[in-house]
Amino acid sequence: MKLIEFKSIDSFYKWFRRGFRSDDYPLIDRNIRRWWEGEESHIYRCVEKGKDVGLIFIICYNPGEMWIDLFEVKKGKYRTGIGTEMFRLLMEKHTPLYVKLECVEEEDEEKQAHHFWRKMGFHKTYDKTVFDDGWEVSGDVFIKTYTKKYWKNHDKI
Repeated sequence: MKLIEFKSIDSFYKWFRRGFRSDDYPLIDRNIRRWWEGEESHIYRCVEKGKDVGLIFIICYNPGEMWIDLFEVKKGKYRTGIGTEMFRLLMEKHTPLYVKLECVEEEDEEKQAHHFWRKMGFHKTYDKTVFDDGWEVSGDVFIKTYTKKYWKNHDKI
């Protein structure tokens, strides 16, 4: 499995629309309208055996900090380990110290997403209000903080 980065939001749109992928990625299809492109934004598609299996949108605001804006496994590929591998590849590529994402309130469909992010080591920090197309909904912010050990090599004097 590998991550392939789109060069721009336009190249993503062309790829997404050309294959009519909105049925495969309904979450991204609904939320793509609010995505903005900047130097610190990245869009990846995850490919396994030549076929796309997932999409990730991230923003790296500061060195070592990452916001996962959208993370979606292709419909029909859930609970196969693809999400776990996508997350591992993403962390390997960016090596952040701090990762943040937002999930909607826990309903039946969202319980799987909450379970997945908890399994990845995230925890809820606080509830906040999120506005989506004029509707006010309660949301949860999930945070994962990484710590690393750095070993110093001291030359013997």
